Amino acid sequence: MIAGTSPAKFSRQIAKRSDARAAVGIDLSACIPRFAPSRLQRIQRIADASGGTNCAQFHTHRISPNGTEGRARNRKILQKRKCDHPFSASKRTNAMKKSLDRLPTRAEGDCVNVIVESPRGSRLKFDFDPKLGTFTVGRPLPLGMSYPFDWGFIPSTRGADGDPVDAMILNDVPTYPGILVRCRPIGMVELVQRESGGKAELNNRIVLLPQWRDAHLEEASDLPGEVRAQVENFFVSTAKFTDKQVRIKGWASARKAMRFIDAHHRKR
Repeated sequence: MIAGTSPAKFSRQIAKRSDARAAVGIDLSACIPRFAPSRLQRIQRIADASGGTNCAQFHTHRISPNGTEGRARNRKILQKRKCDHPFSASKRTNAMKKSLDRLPTRAEGDCVNVIVESPRGSRLKFDFDPKLGTFTVGRPLPLGMSYPFDWGFIPSTRGADGDPVDAMILNDVPTYPGILVRCRPIGMVELVQRESGGKAELNNRIVLLPQWRDAHLEEASDLPGEVRAQVENFFVSTAKFTDKQVRIKGWASARKAMRFIDAHHRKR
């Protein structure tokens, strides 16, 4: 160790050099002084505590200078590898990718979990991409239109189109993409959707209320007729200028909506 250099600074210097040389497969046994094993152990502890994807681990290999096992001796070799630390960045990322679309469907009581994709007032349609583990912009809504309520999906479900079951939360204020809201289904808009060149399929939308709102409102039929008509118009209008044709069949009860959710539940 160079005079005047603290042990911590010396460890950092060794770690930087080790990462650079390990990346190209250099045997560090010839580069690290013989008095450095204790330093290497300290670097190992620092690397384990960092929890990053570039964690390094020192492995002891028996290497013979002349190729014979009789004269083998232990050397410390720094090898760069995929980190197995329980809190590494890679594991956190993988957990995040699975956390939204694989969350439980049901919440306490008669409530279900809903993940918000496009909040109320948004003029862009956001979609959750499970492979990327983040939200992407699907498309803008037609001119002059925005989401009247929070829009999202019910996790651990799969509709006829292969996506999670759609959900609209009749909320007074907007939330944010990725927020989980515990909601009570009050009904369902039965909707038939046909893509260009494809066959018609049922793509119902669940209508819900946040857990904290209007306990006396039990069914969508209790909503004002004007509100239901505008919700229907929103679903039809947003499909314009796309390759989809949408037709409203009608409204279903809260009980039928819950049965629809259970029927499209998939194991996590």
